[in-house]
Amino acid sequence: MLLSFSVENFLSIADEQKLSLVSDFGKELPSNAFEYNDKLKLLKSCVLYGANASGKSNFLKALLVMTTIITSSNSIDYPLPVKPFLFEKEKRHEPSLFEINVVIDGDRYQYGFSCTKERIVSEWLYVHPNISGRKRVFFERVFDDENNCYEWNITNNIKGARAVWQQTTRDKVLFLTNSVALNCTTLKPLYDFFSKQLKIVFDTDLISPDYTADLIFNNQKEIVLKFLSAADLKIRDLNVKKEPIDLEKIKGVVSESIRNKIEKNSGSLYRLDVKTVHLDDQDQPIELDLYSEESEGTKRLFAFAGPFIDVLKNGKVLVVDELNISLHPKLMEFLVNLFHSAKTNPKNAQLIFTTHETSILTQDIFRRDQIWFTKRNDKQQTILFPLTDFKPLKGSGKEKIDVNYLRGKYGALPHVDSYSLEDPLYNSITET
Repeated sequence: MLLSFSVENFLSIADEQKLSLVSDFGKELPSNAFEYNDKLKLLKSCVLYGANASGKSNFLKALLVMTTIITSSNSIDYPLPVKPFLFEKEKRHEPSLFEINVVIDGDRYQYGFSCTKERIVSEWLYVHPNISGRKRVFFERVFDDENNCYEWNITNNIKGARAVWQQTTRDKVLFLTNSVALNCTTLKPLYDFFSKQLKIVFDTDLISPDYTADLIFNNQKEIVLKFLSAADLKIRDLNVKKEPIDLEKIKGVVSESIRNKIEKNSGSLYRLDVKTVHLDDQDQPIELDLYSEESEGTKRLFAFAGPFIDVLKNGKVLVVDELNISLHPKLMEFLVNLFHSAKTNPKNAQLIFTTHETSILTQDIFRRDQIWFTKRNDKQQTILFPLTDFKPLKGSGKEKIDVNYLRGKYGALPHVDSYSLEDPLYNSITET
């Protein structure tokens, strides 16, 4: 379970910005949050609103980059994928910083690192037993510029070949990543959170239907159909096939090296043929091709079905940038409410997403502590802040959050200049 995520000096984010899924103990919409114990209450979802270029996507991209470095740094020989805040001279040469707090097996893991493109500058892991227990240092690592070496503090809380793991950790590699690759069982649960429990969908235009198709191939078509039926898409059945592609017929389209790699790994290439089945006015089945005959919303929901089912079924964390693309507002509401319902979310999976869709920005759908905003200040810095900073009145009939947001009450709207008919700019555009 995710408690919080912080980032500093990354893209449009200059100073530290922190997103928290720790809830207050308010009694509104009780199914939207869950009590882990008598001291901790967590949110099942949170949403980020803000103007274009305000940095809401950059915040999620920071979490994606953190995850990528953790799961891939052992194989990265090129510069690490970080880019500092460029609008302050000093920041350009400082490292980017990422930190996350998660609950694993009843303990709170506080893990983070800072890095430049050239090296990991610092890395740390502290564990709080039973979430609020006294901090236990597992390891700390800091690069000493003066002596051109790392200072290490690896404690006995980590069992195994600590000296070997330390000596073999290269400049661009995280100690977490390297030690787990060398069979460190102590740190594997934390690594597994990033590699198995955290699912990030960043470019929703490129989300693949393969995940959903694999569920169908593995005899889980019924649950996919229930998912699509709950969204009222009138789909009665799904027929999915893997159509082989003759590698000889794609010469000139796919390079020889890629074809050789395909042959080496699996020996075949295929395309998914997905047909949705509807009923006509005589209750006879009619097949539609998913890609050429169904709407963009239906295609998107089919692609989302696999990840959403997996996350809800297994209590994972799903992060989605621009969830609203090609989806009707009611379908968005449907997806969000899957996380809020105890029936469809029995293991307290969590959803974090960005959107511009304001029809769901109501106290009928979200608690006040689930709503966050981003804005750019006059220094071009992204600022992340919760709705609760404004102390909105509680209850769906008390404060119209969507209306106030569009009126600019929460300060997360773009500043758009208007031009009169007499404006030189308007005149120059309209000149013939």
